[in-house]
Amino acid sequence: MNASIKSSQRTLELFELFSLEQRPLTIKEITEALGMPQSSTSVLAKSLVSLGYLEKNEMRRTYYPTLRISLLGTWIRRQHQRAGQLPALLSEVARVTGESTILAMRNGIYSQYLIAQKGNSPTRAQVESGMLYPLACCSTGWCLLTLESKEAVSKIVRRTISEAKNEHWRKSAKHAVEQVELTQNRGYAFSKGETMERLGAISILLPSMPGAYAMSAGCGGWVDRVEGKKDLILGALNELAHSVRQLKDQDEQILFS
Repeated sequence: MNASIKSSQRTLELFELFSLEQRPLTIKEITEALGMPQSSTSVLAKSLVSLGYLEKNEMRRTYYPTLRISLLGTWIRRQHQRAGQLPALLSEVARVTGESTILAMRNGIYSQYLIAQKGNSPTRAQVESGMLYPLACCSTGWCLLTLESKEAVSKIVRRTISEAKNEHWRKSAKHAVEQVELTQNRGYAFSKGETMERLGAISILLPSMPGAYAMSAGCGGWVDRVEGKKDLILGALNELAHSVRQLKDQDEQILFS
């Protein structure tokens, strides 16, 4: 990875971290969360302060995004103003279930977390925006693959077995076709250790917002706990889907009026 791409990646990861934490952060906290050298973190933060994207509290030695960041997306919010309610809706699922909840979209052969909300359980699943897991090995991915033909799913499985980073994913991918069919039949996906050992997640495909990529929402933690909360989690996710459907209808009225 060249220097310019790495710098861009770190900048985006920093703002995703602020989106996840939703509070001022110190250089030490940013360094630990992103796994960056402290010197690089300091240089990045200083540069973003000079550009007006971050503000520094000299007394507390913390950093926080400025209004300039919010204004960057105003044109998108005007076009898809309802989508801005998604983080709050996702937070409600995490609150009701106590488990970590994510919104995911497809990125190549991966499912990528767009928004991550941590549950309030002490042993909650650790999720962060930007995380990538193979489509063939996770519940959010199986939901997204229901939009593809069986031939396309099989091709993704073959690529995953060939390219996956670890043996666990390569083994899990072999059962993806069956999992996608099961997801189509029952309307939700339930992973039980395929993504990470001992962790499980229940996911559903969400109604697509106008002009947006297909998205799925998932809620998960330790497999046995998710199993015990299955009805609660499905109820919360279906309520989320209902709310998203309402947002979609409202957005379409604005876009096509």
